[in-house]
Formats: sequence, C-alpha cells, structure tokens
Amino acid sequence: MRVDVAGVAPVIADDRPVERLASLFDAYYDRLYRLARRLAPSPNDALDLVQETFLKAARSARSIPRGPANEEAWLVRVLINIRRDQWRKMSVRDRLNTAASTATKHPEPALVARATVWQALNILAPRRRAIFVMCELEGIAIPEIATLLGISAITVRWHLSMGRRALKQFLSGDQGEPVQEIRDLLRDADPLRHEQMYDPRDRELCRQAVLAAAFISPEPEKVKSPSRIAFFAAVALLLLALLGLRGWPPFYGELQAAVRFEVRLAEDTPSAGLREAKMSGSGRSVYLHRVPIVTNADIAAADIVQSDTPAQYGVEVKFNAAGTEKMREATSGHIGRPLAIIIDGRVVIAPVLRTPIDASAIVSGNFTKAQAARIANGIRSR
Repeated sequence: MRVDVAGVAPVIADDRPVERLASLFDAYYDRLYRLARRLAPSPNDALDLVQETFLKAARSARSIPRGPANEEAWLVRVLINIRRDQWRKMSVRDRLNTAASTATKHPEPALVARATVWQALNILAPRRRAIFVMCELEGIAIPEIATLLGISAITVRWHLSMGRRALKQFLSGDQGEPVQEIRDLLRDADPLRHEQMYDPRDRELCRQAVLAAAFISPEPEKVKSPSRIAFFAAVALLLLALLGLRGWPPFYGELQAAVRFEVRLAEDTPSAGLREAKMSGSGRSVYLHRVPIVTNADIAAADIVQSDTPAQYGVEVKFNAAGTEKMREATSGHIGRPLAIIIDGRVVIAPVLRTPIDASAIVSGNFTKAQAARIANGIRSR
C-alpha cells in the first residue's frame, strides 16, 4: 500500500524556484502534515514542522531532486531531520513525562488511555517513529519505506522490531502486564482519526510565508574554484615534504586497524563439536558451530546506522553475492535458534532467527559513533 499525495508537482525549470516551490507545496503539503502530526506532540507543532520543512526547501530549492518519488523522499527526510533535532533537545525526563501530563488533561478513561498510548511514541527517536507510523498506520510496504528514507530494508525491519519491543515494554508497565496488538492500539489512538485535518487558513498563511522566503532568499550559487583547491593541495604536499613525512603513516591502511568479522550458527545448549562463547556485556553463553558462514571476504559494504538514542550506533553489513547465498542457505534451516555475529573473536550479538537472512545484517552493539565507524572501516579494509 502506498500513501497518495494530493498531486504530482509539474515540471518547472530551475530558474523559476518560486513557481517550483509553489507546485511542491500544493502537491505535498497534506502528505507532510499527516506525517508531521503523527510525529509531533500537537497540531500546532505539526504545522510548525511542515512550515520549517518548506522553508528549508525554499532555502535549498536547487538541491531538491526531480521526479515525484525523489521530491517526496527529499521532503520527508528533511521533515524527519528537523523533528530529530527538536527531539534531541528534549531531556529524557521530558519525553517520558509527556504521556502522564497529556493523559491528566482528559477526565474520561478512554481518552486517558488513548493519549497515553499515543504519547508513548515519544520514547522512540524520530526516524524510528516515522518508520513505525509509515508501516503501522500508513500501510507502506517495507521496501518502499527503505527507498523513501534511503536506507536498506533490513534496517527498516530492525527499527520496527526495536520499536515494537520498546512500546510493549513501556505500555505493559512495571508489572509486565500484557498489552493488545500494538497496531490496534496505535490506530485507535491516531490523532488524525479524532481531529480536524487542519484549518485551511493556516495552510494558506504557511504557503504565503514559504513563497515569500523563496522570493527574497534565492539559494546562492556554490562555485568551487579548482585553482584554489590545487593551491591548497600543493601547500599540503610541500609541508609534508619539509617535515620529511615525520609521523605520517606509510599508507592509509595502517590508519584504520582491520577488524575480523564472522557470522556463525549458534545454539543455546552445549553439544558435541560446539564451542562455548560469552556474549560481550551480558555474560550470556552461546555455543558456536565450528565453521563460520561468512567472513570479511563475503562483505560488499559496511556502514554505521544510528540506534534509538543519539549516542548509540550499530553497523549495517551488506554481503556480496557469494555471502548472500551462504547466509540464505545457512539461516533458512536455523529458524528459532541463535545466530552469532563475532567481531575480533568476541560475540557482540546473538539474536534468535525469526526469518532467513540474505543480503544484509545489523550489528546492534550499542557502540559509540567512533566505535561503529572503526568497526565498519575495519571490516571493509581487510
């Protein structure tokens, strides 16, 4: 299922930025408001979020790609990034207390429950929340969400899994009471089911402000001077020559220590031919099969991905054709049992397989950004 936008912006030349921005505004305002309202605490916050998105577009009109899918993706990513910046400025206490403060405004139990469920989403970082909203409320398929946000499908699935777990834990409370299906709870609490979409006058005022910004603040041209780049490069080389390359690494590979990466099938109980290994940070034991499924030679790319908190990161590993085939074949027969991801001989994560893995995997070790970058770069450098 795909969310329909109000229309498709007509093709307008880059030298007419105001007209192009007007067409983008008319085509995507409603779609962005729906997403913003499901990310922001209130209707007014949603209106501000959409306006900030289009003001950013007004300042960067020539950066917006062509084509309906690319335009929508660019605007959606900008909106999520703006909301992310707002979310990061809130303290953890503010996020967790929002549900209680909102719920107390409603005397009726049903409204209290609805407000509590919806505001529980505040514990999710904006990108994860957006993915959750797109999947559970807008009904967008995982591959389409991945394309829209410029991430892989497995990253989308990871965010969905982590989001469901966090929401269930939050809503069940300290007593661990079971909660009904998360999707049903969210659909019942969705503010767009219980509120007017927006006041048309607010939309028109926003449109005027955005077009005025585009008219008075055209994006400046960015011109790089090859001669200046060449000059500074020559100065850098001269300084290196004068210093005799003192302390300079003989080649780039030594700047980044290589990281040994393996994926192995594992078991929860010991058996002949298996090797016991402790999980880093938890002390949990898993029992590893002797032969790895994939190693560094089976990796096509490795990149860092942000976890649900700003200070925590993981690593997304993408396998080449041979690695993809090995992973698919090995994991298809291992459903319901652990899969160990090993970095430099240590088991960093051993999730229980729910579905086969093929093209990529997420190493969610709650690393710092520097640690995740070291791992990603080290995996690639071997």
